[in-house]
Amino acid sequence: MAAVLLAGCTTKGGGPEKGDREALAQYMATYPEAHLQDIYKSCFQNVFGVAHLISDTQACINYIESEMEELGPDDRDYSLYEYTLPDSHYVRVDLHAVAEGLVPCDLLVELLMTSAATPAPLTQEEWVARWQELKAAADALDPRPDDYEKEAAEIDSLLAEGQYVWHHSRHFGEVYRPHYRLVRRDLFESRILPLL
Repeated sequence: MAAVLLAGCTTKGGGPEKGDREALAQYMATYPEAHLQDIYKSCFQNVFGVAHLISDTQACINYIESEMEELGPDDRDYSLYEYTLPDSHYVRVDLHAVAEGLVPCDLLVELLMTSAATPAPLTQEEWVARWQELKAAADALDPRPDDYEKEAAEIDSLLAEGQYVWHHSRHFGEVYRPHYRLVRRDLFESRILPLL
């Protein structure tokens, strides 16, 4: 995996708070094989975080422990954290940070549960309008991701049916093997970043 990293830096991308076009261009520079649905997922996570995934503390612990068993040595070409795009409300914390003993699992779980309880800054209706702005920025990407028109239509159909959650593309999962959890930015910067 070819990650865009700054020397001595442990975060992918160039940092938080970019304009939509700049943020999407940076995302595609970091993940050149990403699809539009991966862009959608990242932008959705930036607004809604993890609230749709976490039901209780023990389930969260079990899921993290299970996924950490899947971590492999070939997954190490990654950064320990990455800000969501484009507004950096959340930060993706790679599970290698836990597996390598840098971040205690119980701390990550505590911050995940707190993050999951955070109200989203947009309603679902407002999200649909925001996605249209983000898609306009994605339309300007050159080159556009593979299967762009097909996935754009699928996302529009999903939203028209009142469904909002989307997963990474299969290709993204195979190429980049993501293993992360989302933590609210302020919690990450005050509680996890000092450990990395």
